[in-house]
Amino acid sequence: MKFLAIVILCISTSVFAEKSRVTTALEAFPPLVTSHGEGMVVNLLKEIESISNYTFDISITTYARAKRELQGDRAQLIGLTPKGNETDEFYQFADELAWELPVSVDIFVNDLSKAANYKEIYIGVPTGNADFFSELLDIPRKNFVEVTHLNQLTQMLNLNRIDGIIFERIAVVETFKTTGYKQVYYQQLTTTAASMAVSNSPVGKILKNDLDYYINKVQKDAIFANYNNYLNLPTSGDISALVELTRQ
Repeated sequence: MKFLAIVILCISTSVFAEKSRVTTALEAFPPLVTSHGEGMVVNLLKEIESISNYTFDISITTYARAKRELQGDRAQLIGLTPKGNETDEFYQFADELAWELPVSVDIFVNDLSKAANYKEIYIGVPTGNADFFSELLDIPRKNFVEVTHLNQLTQMLNLNRIDGIIFERIAVVETFKTTGYKQVYYQQLTTTAASMAVSNSPVGKILKNDLDYYINKVQKDAIFANYNNYLNLPTSGDISALVELTRQ
């Protein structure tokens, strides 16, 4: 009997010690998610790992592919999503977390006159974002070109191959820091929120409820302290001033 009790205890310990692995597909969104699989959102998931039975297998991919992976049940968690502003088709297979983070959607141009006429110019966005920005900003879909990486977009703007970039402000600024820039101006177009999404299914609902619970348990203010400072920056101006402010 004593031997049997030890066996049962070992089996029970093994079961409870085993982590639930969550296949996670994230779009590079510096400084929230970097191309190297680091960043504030990744730190958030690591904090959840430390207090839960979940572990996150993170891959960095395009937003378009992340959505396909979720729809095809090859990923259980994706991000970052435009909270509440995705297409109707998206919400047929996806359900966003309650957690959200405010973001500024800006246009970046090398000619200020183009910012004033942003609905009529040739705009670059990361792959998978054109439909969303077209609907959000009432810009014809044909005006967008999608490119896989943000650093490709910043280089294209520097070479005048596109008229502007529309995306989250700090992600673009952080990218310009690494690729360099010439004369670039920015203008806030709107504010929205970013989140993450699970599958719109019974299993996804369980994961969503658990993640919402654990996110409320971690020190979010500490994790996102530097990012929150970025939200108080000027709404328009020369990018060089913005770069200096974000270096402080």
